[in-house]
Formats: sequence, C-alpha cells, structure tokens
Amino acid sequence: MNRLRASRLWLWALLACGCFTDCRPTEIRLRLRSAPLANGGRHVVVLVRTVEGALPYRRERYGDIEHLVTTPDASVLRVISVPPGLSTPQTFRVPYPPQGGLALYALYGTAVADWRVLFLTPVPDRIDVTLGSEGIDRSQTREHRPLRLPRLPTPPAGLPAPAAPTAPAAPSMPTAKPPGGSSP
Repeated sequence: MNRLRASRLWLWALLACGCFTDCRPTEIRLRLRSAPLANGGRHVVVLVRTVEGALPYRRERYGDIEHLVTTPDASVLRVISVPPGLSTPQTFRVPYPPQGGLALYALYGTAVADWRVLFLTPVPDRIDVTLGSEGIDRSQTREHRPLRLPRLPTPPAGLPAPAAPTAPAAPSMPTAKPPGGSSP
C-alpha cells in the first residue's frame, strides 16, 4: 500500500511540475566517446553553441566555427578537447540554452562529411555522441528529450466560465404489482 501511495505522490508531483512551472532542465549531460583512429589519432575539438534555427546553422562554414574556438562569442556554451580512443564515454555538463536550438560541432584536422549535428527545440537534456575516424557516427548518436506536458489553454479575459456538466437524472424503479392483479 505504501508503494502505491508513494507512486501516486510522484505522479502528482510530476503533474504539478508540468502544469505550474516550465520544468526546463538547467544543464545538458553530454557524453562523448571517440574511435581509436579519430582525427588520425589526434584530439578532436568539440564546440557546443546555441543557434537560432536551421537556416543560420546550414549557412555556417567550417572556417567560421574554427574561428569560434579561439575567439568565442556569446553563443558558445562549451569547447572540449576529446582524445582519440575513448571507449568509455566522458561526461560533460553544458548549460541548457535559454532559447533556440543547440548545435554540436566536431572539428577534425580537416573538414569531414559529418562534422556537425543540430538539435532543435525542445533541446535534449542528454546527448550521447561517438566521434568516428571519418566524422560524427550518427548511428551511435542518442538523445533524450525532457518530459514536457501540454499546457491547458486559458480562456480569454471577459468570457464567462463554462457551466459545470450535470449528471442526468437517475431512472425511476418500476413498481411491482402484487400477484393476481388487484391492489389491497
């Protein structure tokens, strides 16, 4: 019985969190692993930043992002140097972006085919990325998005609240007639 009560309390806490607050995570858990021959056996620089949408992200060039490693702007959340051969993932904490999406860039010695990944809103709160020898291994990339319950719409100001529904009247019970057809 106590387990049932505890599970109900957790459910109510989750519902209250979703209905009364934003429940946005404060940070992202980024787990990185790398292949033994990633970047020819040299470190891969990973840059994480906020982006305003898919269009600006698509227009970015490799050289523009390389420049952000040495001179970061306000959009850069974290720069990480990942050694090759990380079979056990290394975990990093990245601040959750206040708005917009999140982009992850893997800068190898030269530009490779898969060097960036875009995560649009809602941004995942956990991301697992494997850096392969030829770029980001998308088949090994995993993400977990935070639970977001839908908000109930609020009625416009000035409109009366709808009346509460009423239950239909209960049917009346038929009266039984005594045997023989006459009443006393």
